This record gives sequence, structure tokens and C-alpha cells, in this order.
Amino acid sequence: MSETPHIKFTESIARQIADSRQQVSILFTDIEYSTLHWDVLGDVDGRLMVDQHNRLLFPVIKRFRGKIIKTIGDAIMASFKTPDGAVNAAIGIQQILSQARSQKGGVTFSVRIGIHTGTGIVEHSDIFGDVVNVAAKIQSRCLGDEILLTGSTVGALDAECYELNELQGFVPKGKQELISVFSCEWRNHWNLVNDIEPRLFLSISTRDKIDILIYTIVSIGIGYFLYLKYLRYIIADYEALALLSLNPSLLLHQYPSIVAALTAVTVLAGIWVFHIHSIPHIIYKLLKGMYGFCIGFLAIYILVMPFSMDFLAHWDKKIIQSRHLFVRVMEDGTRIHSEPSKDTPVLITVNAGTLLLLTDLADQEIVTWNKVLIAHQTDAWVRRVVPAKLGSPEKRVTITERFYVSMWDLAAMFSGSMGFIWGMLSFRVRPI
Repeated sequence: MSETPHIKFTESIARQIADSRQQVSILFTDIEYSTLHWDVLGDVDGRLMVDQHNRLLFPVIKRFRGKIIKTIGDAIMASFKTPDGAVNAAIGIQQILSQARSQKGGVTFSVRIGIHTGTGIVEHSDIFGDVVNVAAKIQSRCLGDEILLTGSTVGALDAECYELNELQGFVPKGKQELISVFSCEWRNHWNLVNDIEPRLFLSISTRDKIDILIYTIVSIGIGYFLYLKYLRYIIADYEALALLSLNPSLLLHQYPSIVAALTAVTVLAGIWVFHIHSIPHIIYKLLKGMYGFCIGFLAIYILVMPFSMDFLAHWDKKIIQSRHLFVRVMEDGTRIHSEPSKDTPVLITVNAGTLLLLTDLADQEIVTWNKVLIAHQTDAWVRRVVPAKLGSPEKRVTITERFYVSMWDLAAMFSGSMGFIWGMLSFRVRPI
């Protein structure tokens, strides 16, 4: 008889589960007398205690390459690929809690830690198997400020690096074999957490990552818009910086080493973002502020859409103008010549939308030529208009314009600034 689809489906899952079995060290933490803390402190201060606990412990666990599988009330379950990583994290946790208790207004709770090493079913966001159950039972036998390890963990350790004492073993409920137990004397171990300052950073949850992604995209978008509309003209008004702001591609073509440097920086930034687990508080706050700036800036445009063009024209009064004129290319494949004549060599060819700094003018054979900056201390010439010929009308090649800031722009900036302040002030740190 052939197998039913249900049997095949079950066997496929069973194979996948079997393939996911691997050696892992599980660390469990728990706040001693947490129920009493909640009863004495109340719900708000009790939740604050858990938040302090998480902010202190999370960076230590991640420092030693641990993965936080889940938090269960005031307990943490974390996994490590090596037992040394788990034990070092446990020592670091007790050390950082000891430091926090010694500070004025510091934490008042103690944590117990149990570690077991064995084979577990390791999935993307969870771990299953006896290794988890034994680690939980070991942790339940701890006292505050204590670290207990099973014999399997000690057997896989470089024991000379730790001060370990064997205790009386026990047989967990539901099991038949005796489990050996060791305590780790962490107080005599060298300090592992001198450079960890958890209170200055925010651990990033899934919800935080979504917020940060939204704020970052919005910030990049509004930043690029402000660059195109204002900043590049302001920078380009200083002739030495014109190439850098108006047409970076021309500068990159002249100095190809810059491309390699920018590529390396981008790759390194991508690697850093991929591995980041926490973010400085001020950066998160600034991103929220830029999100507010975008809302405030765009609100001006949305609010005035219903008004007539006469009203808008009043607000378009020029307040600030650039010293230089700028040449905007209107057609793809526009040729820029070495001299103000179409018969001279073509130095470069540019596409529509290219902006160039105007440095001079010349009239040759009823054609007006713009002298523009194309490289460092290098000028060239481009026509304003291609004269009409038999069968073809006059064609505009470039237009010349001056950058200016209007009352309308100032109103949008003011509204954006109010939005930025709102974003900064409305930012709230979420408990973790």
C-alpha cells in the first residue's frame, strides 16, 4: 500500500526536525524572590525592575555571542554555540549586577543562573528538547547571585579558566539518571564587563527595528530632497565646492579612487548595520526628530494645495539669492566643447538634469554660449539654444537660473523645525 499524503507530510517534518538537532548550551536566568518584589513594589515599579534587569543582561549575553530565545516574565532563556560563551556570559551578568547594586540608586535584586549543554532541536526563533528542560531545572536549584552548571557543561569547558566546585547531584523529576552539578565562583574571576555601558544604549526589538527602518527611510528621503532643493546650490555657490555638490559623478570620473573608498565605506556600514543589536539613545531620538521634520515640512505643501496660484505667488517672494547662476541641461547627450564653437573638441557629454556652475558668457555666430565648470580649474562651453534650421525649430539646450529662498521655503522650514522638536520630545523609551 502506498503512503498517504498525511504520512509523507509527517515524515517530511520529522526529517526536518531531526536535521535541526545540534549541540547547544542553554542559559536560564531568574530574579530571586521576584514575586515578593512585585508584591512590595507594585506593578509599575515591578515592571521597571524587569526593564532594568533586561537592559543590564541583554548586552552581556550578546557580548558573548548569545542569542536571547525568549523572556518569560522576569526570566531569560538564551542559547550559546559554546559552553565557554555561556559561562562567560553568566559571570559577566553577575559582575554587572554587582556593579549596579554598588551604585547609588542601583538595582536591588539578585539573579540566579543555570546552564546546561546538550543536543537540542534548534529552530530559527526557538529551541526544543531535553537540553532546555534540564537547564530550567538547574536554574531552579540556584540561590541569588549563584551560577550552577551541569556536568556536561563542565566537561566541555576549558575548566582551568574557571573556579568550579562540585556540589551534590540530583535526579530531576521525570528522569532516572543522576545529574552532576557544579557551582562557578564568579567573584574571583577577572572583570568581563568593564567596557559595557548598557544604560546608554537601547536594545532593538522587532518593533523598534520597524520604527527605525521607517524613520531612517523617511530621514534619507527628506535629506535627499533638501539636498536637491537647497543644499547643493548653497554649497555650489562656493566655486571650489561646486563640482562636489552639483555633479558628484563628474568628480568621481576625475578621481576614481573616491569610488573605491565610498564603496568600501558602504560595505562596512552594511556589515555594521547587519550585526547591530543596540543603538545609542540619541541616534534613535534624532531619527524620530527627522521623521517629525518630514511631517512638518510636507504639511505646508499639503495645507496650501487648495489655495489659488495668486496666493502662492505672494509667498514666492525671493528672500535670499545665490551669487552665481546655474546652468541646467535640458537634453540627453548634450555636448560640452573646449571653446565656444561647435567645431571645437567635445570634452564631455552630459544628460538632461545635469547642473553646472556658470562662470562666463560668450556670443558666437548668433549663438549664446555658457562657460561652465566641469573639473577642478577646468571650464568648458555649452550652447544655450540650437538655432532653427530649415525643417526644424529652435531647440533649447540649457536654461540659466539663480537659486533663491522664498517666504514659502522659510515657512516650510519653520514647520519642519517644529515637527523635528515634536519628534524629539515625543520620543519615548519602551520597556524591554
